[in-house]
Amino acid sequence: MHRGYSARWAEYSRLFRIEHPLCVMCEAQGRVTASQHVDHIKPMSGPDDPQFWEPSNHQALCQSCHSIKTAREDGAFGNPRRG
Repeated sequence: MHRGYSARWAEYSRLFRIEHPLCVMCEAQGRVTASQHVDHIKPMSGPDDPQFWEPSNHQALCQSCHSIKTAREDGAFGNPRRG
């Protein structure tokens, strides 16, 4: 899987999204949108990071919000890379 994400992560993500079915960023803006991704609130270096599996560092996001957040953090679309 991409960037070290495993089948274990895929299953964890599926179960997390069952428990958190709506995008938290959309909800904060009064929109109701299904979650499609489990995002690390604080960016991780990969599965070996001690906080990788910490549920308090996860949030459910839709595709659009996840893409925007990732671009902002990874420096895409002219944004400076954070971290």
